Amino acid sequence: MLLDGEKLYCRICEDEDCFTAVKGRVPKYANEIAVGQVYAEDMGYKIGDKLEVSYRDSKGDFVITAFCAGTQDTGRFFAMSGDAGRTLSENICPVLAGYELAKPDKAEEICERLREELPEDCTVTLHEHGDSKDSKMISQAASAIRVVIYIISAVFTFAAVTMVCTRIFAHEKTDIGIYKALGFSSGSLRLQFALRFLIVALAGIVIGTAFSLSFSEKMLSYMLRSMGIANFVIDYRFATVFMPIAATALGFFVFAYITAARIKKVEIRTLITE
Repeated sequence: MLLDGEKLYCRICEDEDCFTAVKGRVPKYANEIAVGQVYAEDMGYKIGDKLEVSYRDSKGDFVITAFCAGTQDTGRFFAMSGDAGRTLSENICPVLAGYELAKPDKAEEICERLREELPEDCTVTLHEHGDSKDSKMISQAASAIRVVIYIISAVFTFAAVTMVCTRIFAHEKTDIGIYKALGFSSGSLRLQFALRFLIVALAGIVIGTAFSLSFSEKMLSYMLRSMGIANFVIDYRFATVFMPIAATALGFFVFAYITAARIKKVEIRTLITE
């Protein structure tokens, strides 16, 4: 269909629950439409604007009542009710039709019946609840970003600990010799060295977590905007917040303990020589 002269994907929904409105109210009447939020923001549309929608030889003016979310054509789409679609044509040819079953246990049987009744060029697929194309794309994008962040965090932690440990070790080599002369073992000195890093890391983690809770949603919404996701909402849970904190703190402690292995090479005669 053409929306204000531009060809766009149109989603026609018979059920109001199919609309994912993020602002405004879902279209209820035959002269109302919802526009993808990303496309509406790019074009400068506002709720209440009247746009012309045309399909083949039919056209009509429709009022924007909502901005909706979706990844169809990277957010460049609009949607309307079945009644609105029928004002343009009684014979709209859909590219895709989807139905939510009241009795999911009959899904396989219904799919088989549809495959028997429909032409061979029609494909019938079954999706579990939450297993839609949009859900998969959003989940895959979020998982990819999470993996990248974890990898970058691990590399940064190792590099930072290695560089700082090298400088501290060079500066405190004499002090380490003194501690050994006083009877401290290499193991206890390594543990003390790693604990110092852990304390500093925890201070940084608290600040970083505060920034993350404040700005992560805005940053991810900006990054995923090109996919049609304008409002990325993070479901903060105990595991999603405290597991990364524990992993980061443990990483600093372990890397510091491993890097501090060179303490074993410091001998008491180092103190005598210096």
